[in-house]
Amino acid sequence: MIRKIAAVILLIALVLSFNANGYAEETEESTEEFTIEVEMEFTLEQAITTALAENLQWKLTNKELELQDLQNEIADDLNNDLRSAERNLRQSEEMLGESILAMQSEIAYVNGLSGTLGDNWADLTLRPISSTYISRLTGQLGSVDYVKAMSTSDFSGVLQTASSETSEAYFEIRTGKKQTIKEANATAAALMGLQSVRTLTMKQALDLINTAVDHGAALIAKADQDASSGIELMAENAFYEVLKAQKLVNLQTKAVNRAQEQYDTALKSFEQGLLSNGELEMALLQLNNMQINLHNAEIELNKVNLDFCVALGLPLDQRFTLVEPDWNLVDLNLQQGLEYAKTNRTDLVTAALALEMAELNLEYVAEEYRENTDEYQESLLYSQKKQLEYEQAWLAAETDIRKSYYDWQNAEYALEQTAANLTLVENQMNIAKISFDIGYSGGGESPLVGLLKAQEQVATLEQALAVAEFGRNLAWQKYLQEVGNYQVPVEDEAVEE
Repeated sequence: MIRKIAAVILLIALVLSFNANGYAEETEESTEEFTIEVEMEFTLEQAITTALAENLQWKLTNKELELQDLQNEIADDLNNDLRSAERNLRQSEEMLGESILAMQSEIAYVNGLSGTLGDNWADLTLRPISSTYISRLTGQLGSVDYVKAMSTSDFSGVLQTASSETSEAYFEIRTGKKQTIKEANATAAALMGLQSVRTLTMKQALDLINTAVDHGAALIAKADQDASSGIELMAENAFYEVLKAQKLVNLQTKAVNRAQEQYDTALKSFEQGLLSNGELEMALLQLNNMQINLHNAEIELNKVNLDFCVALGLPLDQRFTLVEPDWNLVDLNLQQGLEYAKTNRTDLVTAALALEMAELNLEYVAEEYRENTDEYQESLLYSQKKQLEYEQAWLAAETDIRKSYYDWQNAEYALEQTAANLTLVENQMNIAKISFDIGYSGGGESPLVGLLKAQEQVATLEQALAVAEFGRNLAWQKYLQEVGNYQVPVEDEAVEE
């Protein structure tokens, strides 16, 4: 009996063990199969911050800007090297020039002596140049007696040889200086594209190069700002595209629910013999159309969700929710926008810097050449060309700014009119619903037909209002971008005492 009980207990234990193992394996498989997706939440500021950190286009742009900045630093270093070489050569030239004059004076003095160096020893050893070369000869000959025995004419020949060597070094330095100036002028000429620049002084050429380097640094900084603003605008547009698509899905869902409710009411009336089969089919047709529109809106939402993920550098299947911000439209009138553009639009800044370079070059060329020379005329025409290029850039910029401003004003007007029209058709829908409920049409038309028309108009204008609001905001962004990526000023919060 005990054996049977033990066998039964063992069997039960084996069964429980098997079931436990199976449950554990099943649980493990279920855990692997069903993973919890993390849903991210973004405010507009968080979306922009994420885009500036993760967007692939922004990362590529950053690398390009880093490369340009490094190249600009290299150009600046080369310019400093030229300036340093010219300064060293100039100092050496001045020193050697003084040495040559002093040597010629010393040779003339020695030529006026007679006898040996020993005969004139007291005088010569007190003169710096003669004393220096007497010391050198003593070292070479190994005895001061040999030097004292040297005739003054032979010593004059030693000084003349040394003077010739100094003169050769002097002319080599002058040649090197000229070559350095030539290199500086060639660099400046390459920057300007003008032949007259090749004959400027070293200082003038280096000033032009320095100005070009400074302009390059300024343009790199502006390009960085524009690229950053472009990524911010991309993220902002993607953010609002998702919000718009979500709003359209919600509005279309509302329209489907309204059509469903109307169809249910029409079906009851049909069953009571108050509506014809044709009228019931009209209600069903509207419901089907609204469901098609909802499906299209959901597909569009999926597509803009992908654009949002790309803009922020997120995985394409990333789930997220957005927090809709309050719009803060700045009152930036047209004249303010045009004035802001002069110092903030990249094309205008670039054209202004090019004009500044041309005017500086003309100033330097005017110091070296008369107005009737080809060199002066070349620089004058170049400056006039840059002036016209700036005027052309300003005309194009002003045209774009004015158009974007008019588009913004027109979008604002369209939003106001669409909102007013929606209020009107909502009133008409309410009247049509009352007419349907009491069975009165007023004009011989079926009350249901009037109600369906009104509902369709409401659904259409609800979506039109959402699109108009987004269009107004997008037009406003476009205007701020055209004036030079205008940054909305942040008001300081009041500090509580």
